Amino acid sequence: MKRLLALLLLCSLWACKKNDHDTSPPPPSKPDTVRAKITVWDGTQWNVDKPKGVPAVGAEVRLYSSVTYYKEGWVAYSAITDEHGVATFNNLPEGEYYMLAFKGVIHQGEISNTWDDGDGKTLLSDSIFQTQAEIDNPQTPRQPGAVPGDLRYKDINQDGLISDADMVATPYLKFSVTPKTDTAFSTIIANPVNHEMTLYKTEAQVDSALLPVVKTISTVYQRFRMLDGILSDDADCNGLPEWCELDNFTFTADNAILANLWKDAYACILQLNRMKLSLDNFQSENKELRAQITAFRGLLFSDLMYYFGENVPITHKAKLPRTVTGDTRELRQAAYFQFSAAISDLPVEAPAGKKWRMTQDAAALIIARYTGAGSTWNILLKPILKRGKYSLVAPSQVFVSPDNSEIIWDMTFGMTPEFKQYFVRSGTTVNFFPVARYREALLLNVLNYSQFELDTISTLINTVRVNRQEAPITFTSFDDAQNELNRLLAVEFYREGFRFLRLGPQREAVLGSKGYQQHHHNLPIPSYILRDYPKVLQNEGY
Repeated sequence: MKRLLALLLLCSLWACKKNDHDTSPPPPSKPDTVRAKITVWDGTQWNVDKPKGVPAVGAEVRLYSSVTYYKEGWVAYSAITDEHGVATFNNLPEGEYYMLAFKGVIHQGEISNTWDDGDGKTLLSDSIFQTQAEIDNPQTPRQPGAVPGDLRYKDINQDGLISDADMVATPYLKFSVTPKTDTAFSTIIANPVNHEMTLYKTEAQVDSALLPVVKTISTVYQRFRMLDGILSDDADCNGLPEWCELDNFTFTADNAILANLWKDAYACILQLNRMKLSLDNFQSENKELRAQITAFRGLLFSDLMYYFGENVPITHKAKLPRTVTGDTRELRQAAYFQFSAAISDLPVEAPAGKKWRMTQDAAALIIARYTGAGSTWNILLKPILKRGKYSLVAPSQVFVSPDNSEIIWDMTFGMTPEFKQYFVRSGTTVNFFPVARYREALLLNVLNYSQFELDTISTLINTVRVNRQEAPITFTSFDDAQNELNRLLAVEFYREGFRFLRLGPQREAVLGSKGYQQHHHNLPIPSYILRDYPKVLQNEGY
């Protein structure tokens, strides 16, 4: 027995000594863990009462242990948000984590808190613009196209402008967890152009949203007509001092009137694009509503392209991307063809109670007005003359009421005080401002006919002369008819805003004394556009 006990004691001592020299790793110890709760807000549901949007139910939150793992898609932990928008991670080891939150696919991509540009870079944001005043605050970095409800991006390089220079390598959202301390974190998921993806849900919503936009378009249209009249010899800047730079052709790309025209016109265009995206999103087959959106968009682009030339950016999105360019002929042609194609889906007559809706004849006249003489005029204008729906009224009665036989289309929701001061017609009461009237279609049709059809030309011109209580005349040459046509267009559409448009090659001779030079045929692209969209080029001469 003593021998056995001694042997056991020796074995025990030998074993202990061997362990002292053991180089194998010790068994892993259990790390300290923590519970982390991440609240995810759906910024696409923002409104004035919900500054971050609403809790994002069913969003996925993924945690990555390193940048390398993030790039290679190795997810360390993931969780789904509950009914309160909270993703809970139990027993999370201490350390630093990179976090990606996203939810589903809306229209063309998931809403997320990281917006990779395809090259591994993203802008940064942790808040939403609440008011226009916040956007316009001089202390706020300029964020082109931003509206309330859009993400507010961080000005990384501190140059006062949100641009590609502010993009950083993804991932950027990270947080640390420490042992025995619960961690709380929150993030906003949204679309990088949040208002673009805050789409309407029904046709009724789109239809209701169209009216307030058209009211703004009415005001923009009036200002374009003022622009034309003051640039031409129709009007001067008496009583309108802020317009004198335009009247005297001393304006630059910093002119406030031109800048505001762009801002208002593009605000309407982008809202119309948002409506179109909404209809596409739920696959609406309402052709008339689509045609209205396309036609109003075409009206705005027609003015922009005519007065500012080929460098006008064309976009089908609800925000101008920073990479947008001018001089895109294909897009301009597409915009024109879309406008033309929309005519057949527009109503022949505006619905009762919606006289502001564009009609087939109104769209045809607008396109003919801007495209110039050619075969399209024959297609567009002859149906208006043959319809038998319109006739001339006494010149003194044209602007008394829109319910007269000469008015093809009116969308006046009231004339601005500035426009009322500008649009004066001696001895005539002015209560509204029509977009299209029969007298213009009648006179423009003269240009459809060659010099061998003087009888037809004489008939058209003399119809207007007799209405003006002027004696009919007989033309012996097309040049004589052209001269009379030019005179009638000038006197009949005095201050209606198409004089500068129709002067064409005669501008330098007619307006040279006012300071007009050849480069003024295209107005300057506003400076803020050049700053915010560096790929848009300035017109020659500025």
